[in-house]
Amino acid sequence: MAERPNEAYIFSLIAGTLILLGAFLHFVFNLVFRGLFVTIMRNMMERMMGFPYWAEIANWLSGLMLSLSLIGLVSGAVVIYASTMLRSKPAQHSTWGAIIIVFSILSIFGALAGFGIGMLLGITGGVLAIWWRPSAPAAQVQPTALFCQHCGLQIPIDSKFCPHCGKEQTK
Repeated sequence: MAERPNEAYIFSLIAGTLILLGAFLHFVFNLVFRGLFVTIMRNMMERMMGFPYWAEIANWLSGLMLSLSLIGLVSGAVVIYASTMLRSKPAQHSTWGAIIIVFSILSIFGALAGFGIGMLLGITGGVLAIWWRPSAPAAQVQPTALFCQHCGLQIPIDSKFCPHCGKEQTK
């Protein structure tokens, strides 16, 4: 079984899930309260400021918030994808770690940063992925000398007979 950056994978997967959840809630909240936001802005600002175009500004702001929600959804999906790729291709751990960090930071826009915790877990997972190094394989120890099976004295590795006692060596 190949060694994998398991801690980085777990942190990043949880981060991506929280970012996706935050973006989904941001999107739903904007859809539900869009009409209410536009109405309040129009009524309040037109009366207070006498500026008749507050409804258009409120519509534009509401559309901007929906667009940011989509950026948040993409950020969460990319963090989840990068974490699964980190697990399946651990040799590319630095690349996937950098992608996780960048999209975790982007989750500030439209994903509520995964409730703050998602962004922090994503950055932590990305850093762990970049710093991860597989452990060195155990070195195969090659014998430098053999000992006679009969007299116990040291003999050359390629000897078939002991130079001291003359007995045949079985390998």
